[in-house]
Amino acid sequence: SPMGAETPEAILIAAGFHIYTAPVGTPIPVDIDAALDGDFTDVGYTTDDGAVFTHTPTVNPITMHQSFQPVRYVVASVEDTLSFVLGQWDEDTIPLAFGGGEWTATANGWMFEPVDPGTIDERCVVADAVDGDVHWRICMPRVMQQGASSSTLTKSGAAGLACTLGAMAVGAGEKPWSLLTDSPYVNAGS
Repeated sequence: SPMGAETPEAILIAAGFHIYTAPVGTPIPVDIDAALDGDFTDVGYTTDDGAVFTHTPTVNPITMHQSFQPVRYVVASVEDTLSFVLGQWDEDTIPLAFGGGEWTATANGWMFEPVDPGTIDERCVVADAVDGDVHWRICMPRVMQQGASSSTLTKSGAAGLACTLGAMAVGAGEKPWSLLTDSPYVNAGS
């Protein structure tokens, strides 16, 4: 493995970054250079803050009377999210940010109406990061918008649409997310 204790080339700077969504059930890539299915839509601009991929296990301690420290820990749940701020307001990004909804024509334009409370707008998401010749791809086959969608409307700045996509269970034996790369600093087979 070319990996050393301190390898600046192994630092990921996601200079090129795109997020794509598609309906649940759309085939997810299983290799870094696989083309995305035609059902995926690029969400367009995201703000300069980038995206945050978070893996959060909830661990419960098991305590006993005879010990002041836990004697075991049990993983109670795991939350995996991809959070970002959409930079564009359009027919695809607004339903994504608000967890679904419908556009209808009006006499002079369009009207968006959100889904009823309790309606789940499931999607799959792929996030591609490019750093020079190295590619990284986060694939989440089943997600929903679970965060607060907020926007600050000002006279001098772009109004973004906050989005937090949370992974859901996919099915028996399937993982809620995968990470693909062609990085020379990952050599898991050696």
